[in-house]
Amino acid sequence: MTLNRTFQLGNLGGDPEFFEANGDKKARATFSLAVDSGRKNEPYWFRVTAFGKVAQTCNDHLSKGDRVIVEGRLVSSTYEKNGESRTSVQIVAGSVQFLKVAKWSEEPNGGYGEPNDDDVPF
Repeated sequence: MTLNRTFQLGNLGGDPEFFEANGDKKARATFSLAVDSGRKNEPYWFRVTAFGKVAQTCNDHLSKGDRVIVEGRLVSSTYEKNGESRTSVQIVAGSVQFLKVAKWSEEPNGGYGEPNDDDVPF
């Protein structure tokens, strides 16, 4: 038995790129994910690919800088660049959990106005 499963917490390096095949409506979204490596300003970068409903949801709700947890499997491929053989590892996402942080209101008191002492019950 083998197990190929990864969970990565990180931030999107750019907006997702979305593709949809005309004939069978198979959606695909790809994006880069920066994951903390423990070294200052040197994140690990992963290319993430999602399919179907997960791809559509990523396209609809994610943008550059958003924090997510990606669960999926690792896939490696080799390619040549400048005559050198290189290996690339990407994540094929099974699920993507959005960890968006609510933005603080720019208005004092969150836009609710000043408290009225007559409304305080004590």
